[in-house]
Amino acid sequence: MADKTKTKKKGATRTKKPVKKKSSNGRKTAAKNKKSSSLSKKQIITLIVCIVSVIAVAASVIAAGSRAPKREHSISEIGKEKAWGIDVSSHNGKIDWKKVSEKADFAFIRVGYRGYSKGEINYDKKAKYNIEGAIKNGIPVGVYFYSQAINEKEAEKEAEFLLKKIRGFDITLPLVIDFEYAYSNGKPVGRLNSAKLTKKEKTALINAFCTRVRKAGYT
Repeated sequence: MADKTKTKKKGATRTKKPVKKKSSNGRKTAAKNKKSSSLSKKQIITLIVCIVSVIAVAASVIAAGSRAPKREHSISEIGKEKAWGIDVSSHNGKIDWKKVSEKADFAFIRVGYRGYSKGEINYDKKAKYNIEGAIKNGIPVGVYFYSQAINEKEAEKEAEFLLKKIRGFDITLPLVIDFEYAYSNGKPVGRLNSAKLTKKEKTALINAFCTRVRKAGYT
């Protein structure tokens, strides 16, 4: 008995080819598969937005890091429980910083001062020489302004003057307001003494100086 899949024609035996059934939704299935294998336009846009956001955040972090002030020295970093340093100005003349470096752990250098009579702001004529000399010889440097400010506005101007004059120098110790009365024959004299400021007023103007310094990234 012949196999059902075989028929005789002109004396020859031939096997019938299996017939494929066409899927009525063949085109739809192919389109669906193609769509699932690639991202939609909406997904691509979302991905691009995410990438741009990550790049923007990374850029802002790098920029913030580049603006950050250098880390300050501390006594522990200097390597001693107690550190010995000097406070200098033009009154000390020409300083041999190489010799100073053999003993001093740090130096605070006067950069400017306000006159105690007329209240004018002056630049210490030895400030640049002293800062460069100390840094060149490996001495950590802090700076100060001799203040005679009688209000917050004047204190802020003193801070701004100090910040402007140290621009470009590697100042690693604090920026200081040296707030004190001028004396003559053992008695306080000058505009600061005459202003008769209260403790609250003195505190406010000193804080104004310090706030301006902090905003610039210094201690």
